[in-house]
This record gives sequence, C-alpha cells and structure tokens, in this order.
Amino acid sequence: MPPPKDPIKYEEWRRRSGEAVKKRFQDPEARKKQIETMNKGKRAPEARKKISEAQKKRFQDPEARKKMSEIKKKYFENPEAHKKRSEAAKKQWENPEARKKMSEAKKNPSEETRRKLSESQKDRFLKNPINEETRKKMSEALKGHAVSEGTRKKISEALKGHTVSEKTRRKLVESHKGRPVSEETRRKLRESLIGRPVSEETRKKIGNSLKGHSVSEESRKKMSESQKKAKSDPEYRKKASELTKKAFENPEIRAKISASAKKKFENPEYLKKHSEKQKKRFENPEERKKMSDVKKKLFEEKPEVRAKMSASAKKKFENPDARKKTSEATKKYFEENPDALKKMSEEMKKYYQENPDARKKASETAKKQFENLEARKKDSEAKKKYFENPESRKKASIVAKKRWEDPEERKKTSDATRKYYLDHCWYGQPMPEAEYCGKFNDDLKERVRAFFDYRCLNCGTLQEERTPSVHHVHNDKDACCAGSPYRSFAPLCASCHSIVTSSRDKKKWIDEFQDKIDTLYNGQSFFDVTKWRNIQAYQNGQMKSWRLLALEGGFRAGGGNLKNNF
Repeated sequence: MPPPKDPIKYEEWRRRSGEAVKKRFQDPEARKKQIETMNKGKRAPEARKKISEAQKKRFQDPEARKKMSEIKKKYFENPEAHKKRSEAAKKQWENPEARKKMSEAKKNPSEETRRKLSESQKDRFLKNPINEETRKKMSEALKGHAVSEGTRKKISEALKGHTVSEKTRRKLVESHKGRPVSEETRRKLRESLIGRPVSEETRKKIGNSLKGHSVSEESRKKMSESQKKAKSDPEYRKKASELTKKAFENPEIRAKISASAKKKFENPEYLKKHSEKQKKRFENPEERKKMSDVKKKLFEEKPEVRAKMSASAKKKFENPDARKKTSEATKKYFEENPDALKKMSEEMKKYYQENPDARKKASETAKKQFENLEARKKDSEAKKKYFENPESRKKASIVAKKRWEDPEERKKTSDATRKYYLDHCWYGQPMPEAEYCGKFNDDLKERVRAFFDYRCLNCGTLQEERTPSVHHVHNDKDACCAGSPYRSFAPLCASCHSIVTSSRDKKKWIDEFQDKIDTLYNGQSFFDVTKWRNIQAYQNGQMKSWRLLALEGGFRAGGGNLKNNF
C-alpha cells in the first residue's frame, strides 16, 4: 500500500507502519527473514543506488537528520543493542573487501563533514566518557596495526598547532613510560627535532622539569653511545654545525651559553671531570691534529676571533694567581711528559724557521717585556734557579756547543753581541766619538790599563793575550770632561766586563769598584800625562829608575793634583 500524499495522513501512516514493524520484529523468525530479504535486495547495485539516493535526499532535511540521530541515541542507550551492533561491526570488519570499501567511502570528506564529525565525537565523549576497560580494549585492538606513511603524514599535519591540556600531557607521559621505542623511531624523532624552534616558555618548563632529575649510569651510557653514533654520521654533523653557527649569530644566545658555561665551570667537580675528559681526548694524536686544524681554519677565516681570544688570555694573565696556576700546571705537565716538551721545542723551532715575521714579532715582544725592570729581575732569578741544577747546566751546555758548531750561528751571535756591547757596554769596538767626551781616547785608556798593571780590577787576572776593556765606574760617558765629578775607571777582563755591564744591580758594582780605588789607590785610577811620559821615557832608556820609582811612590802616596791633568 503506497503512502498517502496528505502530510497529516502521512504522519499517521508512518506511525502505524512503525508500530507494525516493531510488533513484527518482536518475532525472531520474522526479524531474521526480513534482514535476509533486505540484504538480498542490497546486493543488487540498482537497489543499493536507489536506497543510497533516497537516504541522501532524506538527510538533506535537518529535521529528518535530527530525528534519526535521536532515534539512534535512544536505541544505543540499550546496552544489549549496543553490544549487538558492536559485534556486527567487528564481524563486518573482518572482511577485507568491506574494510577497503568503507575506507574509500570515507576518503576526502568535505571540511563541513569533518567539522560535524569532530563536534559529534566530542559531544559523544563528553556525555559518555570511555571507561578504562574500553580504552584498554581499543589500545589492544590497535596494537600492531600498520599505518601507511601517507596516513602518518596526514595525522601529523592535522595535529599541528593542536594544543593538549596539561592533564592529557601528563597522562600521555605516564602511558609512554617503559614503552620500548625502536631505533628507527628514535632516529625519526631525532631528525624531526633538529632545527625545530623551541619557545622560551617551553625551554623554561623543560629546565624546571629536569631540575634535580637524577640520570642513572646506564641511561648516561646509552645517551653517550647514541650521541656518538649520531655524530659519526657526516650529514648529521654538518646539519648540527650549521644550526649551531646560525644560533651563535644571535648575540643573546651567545651570551646565555657563555653565562651557562661559566656557571658550570664554577663547580670544582665539573671542572675536574671536564679536565680529565680533555686530557683523555688529547692523548689521541688524530684528535689533537683535528682540533688544531679546526682552530687554524677558524683563525684564518675570522681574525677577530683570534684577537678576542688573545685579549681574553691577556686579561686572564693579569691576575697573578691565574699566572701562577698556569705556570705550575705547565711545569707539572712537562715534568711528567719530557717527550711532549721535546716535541713542542722542535715544533716551535720549525715554526720560527718557516715564519720570519713571527720570529720578528716574538723578538719585539720580548724586548718590550724586558724594558720592565721587574720582568728582567724575575727572568734573571728564574734563570739562576734553573742553572742551580747540574742537569740543567749540562743540558744547556750541550745545546750551546751544538749551536756553536754552526759557523752561521756563531757569526750571528757574535754580531749581535758586538752590537749589544756597542749600544750598551762600549766593548769590542770604540763608540762613536760623538757619544763620549773628547778626552776619552786611546791614550787615556792605555794610562788606565798601565796604572793597574794590565790586571782586571775585579778578578786580578793579568791580561797578557788580550787588552783589558776600560770601564766607566759610574757609567758616565762625560767622566773625562772638566766639571764632571765622576772620573773613575777600571780595567776589566772580557768575562768580568760582560758580568758587570749585563748586571741589573749597577749600584753594587759602582760601590765595589769605587771602594777599591779609594782604599787601594788613593782615589786615583790612571796615570797623569807627566807621569805617563816619564814611564815611557824610562821604557825607552831616557830616564833613571830611581827617579821613576820616586815619582811613582809620590804619585801612589797621593802626590800631584790630577783634576785637569789629562
């Protein structure tokens, strides 16, 4: 019987039909028969298409959709019906064809459909939250369920920007605890996190959550091994290096990392650990070479980095405690590793031979440093202490002898010594006349030498083979000129002259020589012109010895005014 066209009669007809169907479906046999008939009809493509179109048309009416939804909700309130529907769905899902069809049907739904489904699901879960048993069942059912790469990607994109509540986050963390993660998954997670920007808030949260968090030795070992494995991959290293460089371009990040590192190094335990690690690392020659090459490259590409490091080192060495600490550590290291000292010495020699500019720079730095009296004194004391050790003296002697075998090296040293004495000690060659008083000439020098019988005033050695040098006791070049209060001279052998002129304690030698001249020679240190002529006349046989001796005795007894008698 067809349905009536009148709306009022149609409603009545539908109600009666529904009650008749309900009554009829109470009989299990009739229900079964009806289901079989319906399934048989659905198998025909035309019938299926017809039903589908009718359903679509019907669902376009919001009222009809709402009514159907309410009927379904009411129906599923019955636990038996719910269970029955679940079993039927499971049975249907066992058929791969049916699964495939449903999957294709659900593909590419419209944005509106997605939104509605999402809202309906949210509404459903809020009103009827899933109990723990159901969750467990669902979890077990999904275990081992393979998801395609495309699906994963879609899920990932859909979840981007999706915020999760703190409660859900905590639950997720707890659920994942103790869960084994494959190496492949770890790798993927690690790669996905590289270059991912992390907000300041997130960093803070991570930092707070890790405070006081103790890591077991096993976990440390695992982390270390995983890091080593990751760093062995050149691609990973390259990527990490680029990201680090990019991060260090930001001054704020650099400052933060620097402050964090300084804070770490304030801890003695961490400092000790780091030092041991570095020592172990430097035992490997390949690692040392690698680090050296990296530094060289960095300094070549960025001179400002080298300048910065140099300034930092200088600032550090201004602190006497830091200098002392570094000095002691270096001494200890070289005492324990003599081969390292030898190697370093050879490398330095090679470096200075190949780089004349570097040699020149080092020489200028040393000269500048030695202008400071304190630095000279310190260096002198250190050398004295070093040479107190017979082994050190022997070693230095062997090195000097070996060096002296080279004619070029000898010539070089000789020229440098002459230049030094010419500039400072007036030994080896006469100084330019302009630098001395005009009366300090060869004649006066000979009178000084003869007065002291050609003996060194310091050691008393007779200078037969080599002419003694004439030393200005008060280091005054104008000692011979009228009006100068200092007119004391002393003949010195080459060795004593070197000691006296290179000494930093000038006053010591001035006092010592002047005391000898005053005590032993009545304040005189040379023959006057008259006396010297008489001596020369005696040597030539023109004067009798008694007169010379009388004159000499009178002179040495203090006779004669020599103030201007040069």
